[in-house]
Amino acid sequence: MQQRILKLLDIRPHESGLVKQLFLVQFFLVIGSSFLFVTANAIFLSVYHIIELPKAFLITGIFLLIFNKLYSKAEHLITTRQLLYGIIFISIIITIGIRICMLFPFLPLMPYVLLIWYYSGDLSTWLVFWGLAAMLFNVRESKRIFTIVGAGDVPAKLLGYLSVSLLAPYIGLGNMLWIAAVSFAIALLFSQRMFNTPQIKALQLQHNEHQYPHADQRKNKKIKKI
Repeated sequence: MQQRILKLLDIRPHESGLVKQLFLVQFFLVIGSSFLFVTANAIFLSVYHIIELPKAFLITGIFLLIFNKLYSKAEHLITTRQLLYGIIFISIIITIGIRICMLFPFLPLMPYVLLIWYYSGDLSTWLVFWGLAAMLFNVRESKRIFTIVGAGDVPAKLLGYLSVSLLAPYIGLGNMLWIAAVSFAIALLFSQRMFNTPQIKALQLQHNEHQYPHADQRKNKKIKKI
């Protein structure tokens, strides 16, 4: 039965373990992101007037530039494994921290912080996830594999968005953040299992995976100046 499914999906036997783990990591990351997205926007609009939303997006854009800069520096300093673990772990801690801070009425800016964090954390997570996937498979393989890995995006979003509308009236909108944190924690567990698969171990992703020759660095500096 399993062989028939792999053949139908055009997945080779030696790829099945890694593809399965990538799919599960992405699935739970999307569920957590969905809960975070709905909660962040709903809480923001319940606290602030709609006119504040464009301002929030402008501020978010500035933070996205900062996060992107930090990410580009971090990927040269640590391995992809450490980067993925770090970003997911930070997502868990910040999400829980924001939920706790929202319990205190003297911290009125938490809806702003939550909205900014959603977009910034979401960008960082998908940069490292798909960057890892791009390193694991060549161009020809990615045409097959990425479709399967990304197939969980739509059902995960549907599950996340529908669950918020069903659960929020009973447990409260703010408590959706706990579910988002749990989803990120499950994604972290599957990430650990993913890096224990034979295919990733064989690649031996080392610290120098993002290092470039000096000539390339000089070219990059010239392009940057232009």
